[in-house]
Amino acid sequence: MKSKKILKYILIDILGYALGMGIFLLFFYLVPYELESENKVVGSVNDVSEHEFTLPSFDSANKDENETKPEPETEKETEPETEKETEKETEPETEEETKKADKKPSKKPGSTNSHKNNYYGNADTDSFSGNDEDIKNLLDAEITSTILKTYNNDNVNITITKKEFGEGNDKVTYYVADIYVRTLEYFKTALAKDTYGTNIKEKIRSLASNNNAILAVTGDSYGNNSTGIVVRNGVLYRSTDNSADVCVLFTDGTMKTYAADEFDAEEIIEEGVWQAWSFGPALLDDDGEILDSFNTTNYLYDNHPRVAIGAVESGHYVLVVVDGRENGYSRGATISELAAIMSMENCTTAYNLDGGGSSSMVFDGKFINHATDRSISDIVCIIP
Repeated sequence: MKSKKILKYILIDILGYALGMGIFLLFFYLVPYELESENKVVGSVNDVSEHEFTLPSFDSANKDENETKPEPETEKETEPETEKETEKETEPETEEETKKADKKPSKKPGSTNSHKNNYYGNADTDSFSGNDEDIKNLLDAEITSTILKTYNNDNVNITITKKEFGEGNDKVTYYVADIYVRTLEYFKTALAKDTYGTNIKEKIRSLASNNNAILAVTGDSYGNNSTGIVVRNGVLYRSTDNSADVCVLFTDGTMKTYAADEFDAEEIIEEGVWQAWSFGPALLDDDGEILDSFNTTNYLYDNHPRVAIGAVESGHYVLVVVDGRENGYSRGATISELAAIMSMENCTTAYNLDGGGSSSMVFDGKFINHATDRSISDIVCIIP
């Protein structure tokens, strides 16, 4: 009889623990809720005279000569929720050319480090050595480029190119959006449902459409974390730090990345911040060279679909999405390969954003890559 009572109490304890954990997981990982934010304006780009950049000339003669249908849309693409006319959009003839990378990124000697077993998060990071073999193989690869879309008006110029290298199950397919903006007023971010909070998510095409974005990619998924700086369009929502690298776009158009131990939020904010992301890792050093090691985790270090942001110079930016986990089409990329890709795109600063199953690029309401259409918390976007 006594043993039955003990067993009963044990079962009650187990059920109580399970119920408590269920409520905890439901609240923190599933139930969306708005968070209180610092809601402080820390940057403005309204003064055009101070922060205006020169757009490159657009060769209308070449545009007309090349204008034809672009490459067929991807299999997974579905009709967007909202369709709108694209101002002055052109669809030049698909031009395929096999070529070696114009710019060969430099690579510092790597080092071997021990690291923690963090398989999923972007915090609790450690130093992972770069992979020289990955970079060498990419440099030696024949890269095929296909122009998919161009867009230009008085405020932005965008060229989207599909690039491929490798073959069979080692093939990698990625998409590069080369972007010029007249001012940062057109280089923006957007929060799901226009709300800062946890587990508040929205489909990327809906998010892009609701913010009149011509181009959008996945952001840093700030809503999945309770720490890490968040600045969106000059508004500071969160200033707490963690162990992840930080990427900052200042109001003068310069982009910089910071290791967690060198990032001082108060000092940076005084310089005027337009956007700040906390995911990482940073991909290039202060001289634009591939880092010899990356401040990341076991999971993020390996081969995955990717999203990255970079700057060539003030007013000239690059967004990259690497597809992955599809044999024969694209296996994804390692962090070292992603860094090499960004360097080959002439970036002087580059940073890894949230990738994996969230990796998406949307142009004029349609997917450019093989996206899974996952709901996400934020986007980086161009609003013409």
